[in-house]
Amino acid sequence: TRKNQQVTNRIKLDQCLGHTPKGQPLLSAENKAFDFSGLRLLVAEDNEINQQVTRELLEKVGVTVIIASNGQEAVEFSGKEHFDGILMDLQMPIMDGLTATKTIRIEKAAEALPIIAMTANAMAGDREKCLAVGMNDHISKPVDPDEMYATLAKWLCRNASLGSSTTDAHLPGKSPGKVLSISQIPGIDIIKGVRNVGGNATLYHNILLKFSKNQAMACIKMEQCLAAADFTTMGHIAHSLKGVSATIGALVLADLAGKIGNILNTSTGLEELPLLIGETAHELTRVISAIAAAQTQTNGILVRENHILADASIETLTPLFQRAIALLLVFDSAIKEVVDELALLLSSERRQKKLATIKLAVDVYEYETCLLLFQSWATEEGITY
Repeated sequence: TRKNQQVTNRIKLDQCLGHTPKGQPLLSAENKAFDFSGLRLLVAEDNEINQQVTRELLEKVGVTVIIASNGQEAVEFSGKEHFDGILMDLQMPIMDGLTATKTIRIEKAAEALPIIAMTANAMAGDREKCLAVGMNDHISKPVDPDEMYATLAKWLCRNASLGSSTTDAHLPGKSPGKVLSISQIPGIDIIKGVRNVGGNATLYHNILLKFSKNQAMACIKMEQCLAAADFTTMGHIAHSLKGVSATIGALVLADLAGKIGNILNTSTGLEELPLLIGETAHELTRVISAIAAAQTQTNGILVRENHILADASIETLTPLFQRAIALLLVFDSAIKEVVDELALLLSSERRQKKLATIKLAVDVYEYETCLLLFQSWATEEGITY
């Protein structure tokens, strides 16, 4: 029945957000623990969010992780240090993953150093290109934790122990951090997003905030690239936006960014780019605004947990507002500390929404906008500045 289906869906959502119903242990899709203790892997990835997610997923199963931010760094690291394997993104600045792999293979064979491709690019023939340059295998992004662990086991099984963990600390579906305090975010499939980070609610919460900060200017940068006919840089921006959007579960946004990337890769339909970038910008704004609103909800819950049930008085807020405005007048980054301080003092939904809007502007260094918002809010509260 419809009611039973709703209950089933609620259980699935609770599990993904870190709630484990009684009698239902939260395990990976294959109900298998992975332990790769002792392995040392190089991760070649230029995107900060993807670096963080991959590192967390690997360290959770005992892997020591070294990060290379581009293909050139990966080549240099592999020539100087020992690694049991390399996870290699394909599209990176300075040197791409295919070129880096060809360079590494001059010195090290596939049997000695497995290299596994990681890419959000779904174009036909990518797997063949990877194999042609000497890569051992291919993992799609956003990364499915079980798929990644199984692929590592396939190529690194000589040094890996599977299914031998006696605790649940390494279970890909286990959430070791706080329970996510929100049940839905418009434009984002939370279930997919939390699964993509191995069920770690704390990590998911953090990358949502990092996404808002790092990707806020993506479409503006693509418009600038279009005006300058810099399609290479635009391709990197679109590729990054597609990958991290898919990771957090912003599937419509990921699809739009993917369409931009496909046009640039095929050089057909370039006349469609202005409209497509505009659609992508609209969806990106919607997603970031929804994340900010969800953060407001989370802040409210955290405030109540700290037993600060009433809003701070005008007397308490006045020096903070005055300090914030003074800092913004000189574009001082210390404004972030004031915003964090205010977050602990405000509990009403009205005030939290205002602060969430300001925080979003602070995160992208729009200090002039922040100043206007603080001044308007101060006037509304009757605070002299």
